[in-house]
Amino acid sequence: MVAMTFRGRKRLLWTVNVALGALTAASVAFALAAPLEVGVPQLVEAKAASGVDAAKDAAPDPLLSYAVIYQRDLRKPLFPPKVVEAPRPAAAKPALGVQLVGTAVEPGHTYGFFRDRSGETKLISVGETVDGAEVTAITDGAATVKYHGDLITLRVPEEGGEEKK
Repeated sequence: MVAMTFRGRKRLLWTVNVALGALTAASVAFALAAPLEVGVPQLVEAKAASGVDAAKDAAPDPLLSYAVIYQRDLRKPLFPPKVVEAPRPAAAKPALGVQLVGTAVEPGHTYGFFRDRSGETKLISVGETVDGAEVTAITDGAATVKYHGDLITLRVPEEGGEEKK
């Protein structure tokens, strides 16, 4: 066994440290001087310029299979985002343009007298429509109509022009 003095150990460690530093500096200089990676666009252009057909090439270049990955911008999403439409506000329902003028309630014959927007008075029974309003029920002095999904009760106006309540 060889005995080494403190000074000898120190000298050996300094020598190994300097050698590792020199190797690191040389490898960095080599990597900066000659890059190992060839970009795909240059590789494709070089193959096209040399006239080498990829189908005739016995061993295709493995980097060509990654061309799509090299060309993709990795900061963008893989798929386009789904467009979400904002819900549209419901359209305002038009005002009911029908007015109940009178009713005729008899067993088997129930009719309502309705005045439409044009001012014409029509004789309507249950189940018929007048100006888009379907008559669902007629009672003495009142009629119920279905207009745009809403049930509306119309009343015959009194002699003074006001509706009965």
